[in-house]
Amino acid sequence: NNTLCEGSTGQVYTTQPGNTNYLWVVPFPWGTITAGGGTADDNVTVTWNIAGVHTVTVNYTDGNGCTAVAPASLPVTVNALPDVIFNYSPLPGCSGTALNIQLFSNVPGTTFAWTATGSSANVNPQTVSGTGNITQSFTNTGFAIENVVFSVVPTAIGCSPAAPVLSNPVPIYPVPDLITSPANLTVCSNTQANVALSSNVLNTAFFWTATGGPGITPATITGIGDISETFQNSGIVPSTVSFSIVPTANGCGNPAT
Repeated sequence: NNTLCEGSTGQVYTTQPGNTNYLWVVPFPWGTITAGGGTADDNVTVTWNIAGVHTVTVNYTDGNGCTAVAPASLPVTVNALPDVIFNYSPLPGCSGTALNIQLFSNVPGTTFAWTATGSSANVNPQTVSGTGNITQSFTNTGFAIENVVFSVVPTAIGCSPAAPVLSNPVPIYPVPDLITSPANLTVCSNTQANVALSSNVLNTAFFWTATGGPGITPATITGIGDISETFQNSGIVPSTVSFSIVPTANGCGNPAT
């Protein structure tokens, strides 16, 4: 076989048997002789370590005591094993949002087949396969940060590494929920309204906008964190203030009202 992949083992080359003083030459370290190749051997077994175009040569002394002026040679093309380069930007991977992981290789023409595995049953889909760049979306149904690891098989000119290439763990961040305490509140005009905001997701920040109904001042106001605001009702009937609250954690927001 004179066209093969880098790292190929057990490649056997033979010449005419029944002669003496065999002289095999395999370029080292590109190729390593693992069997045969001695002065009495009409064959040699080679492991090809490094990509490139190499040459195996042999000469010998025949039954008449004659040796060729030049050895016989066989060119051997050893194709490189493709690597995988991951471009993880941009992250994060929020629950339900498609990832955009670009795959590259130093070997031109490389194609990629991958399988993703989630860190727990909270990742959906927990296992999925695809080809090319990774644009898969995953849902994190829990409140903790989960992750997905991609096992990628690169192929170029029929050559692939012996084992898949693993990505870094890619975080799948939960979208934070919203807990308001109390859920509803009734206060008098010019009395501070206090509502505590929390989430089951750690390190959640809260951004809110208040919109008042008829007669409410201020009509619109924004804030961060817990709600602690005073509103005036200049009318003669009750009116309401609605809060649009966006809880955000790890760059992932969840609009809620």
